[in-house]
Amino acid sequence: VLDAAGREHHLINVGTLLVILQLALLAWLVLFQVVSNAIEARGDEIAMAKLRGYRGWATLRFGLGEPLVLLVLAVPCGILAAVGVTHLYAAAVLVAGIPVLVPWSALWVALIAFAGGLIAAVLAAHRTLTRSVLDQWRHTDRRPGHGRLALVIDVVLAAAAITGVVILRRSH
Repeated sequence: VLDAAGREHHLINVGTLLVILQLALLAWLVLFQVVSNAIEARGDEIAMAKLRGYRGWATLRFGLGEPLVLLVLAVPCGILAAVGVTHLYAAAVLVAGIPVLVPWSALWVALIAFAGGLIAAVLAAHRTLTRSVLDQWRHTDRRPGHGRLALVIDVVLAAAAITGVVILRRSH
């Protein structure tokens, strides 16, 4: 019986690891897209900085400054949010008085996620910062805003996500 339980425990660990790796890759992809879009959105400003004579490090600092500050702020905010949600979940599900600790591995994972965001920022910035000013302005969207259809799609997707969370919460 103990051998069978040990095999089942091993299979659960393997399955959990696979799910965690898939979620981590998906999170890094989303993080890359968000950081890339943040830097691309500053493309016009970066082109203007180049025209004003900013060189090398000054343009790099200007292009990466805002996304890197957001990444640096996101790490402690994410850790605090995770700890808060874990405490709320533990209080709702577990017996009262069970301590919830943040292991060092969680902090290492947060630093690895930050490193992934930093790599994404550097890759996205390289593409934007090495592009010539004329090419940058060719990629610029001349329309203000994204239109009402995009807003409707965003609202529908947000409502579907909230509905999914509510359904999951009710089904325990």
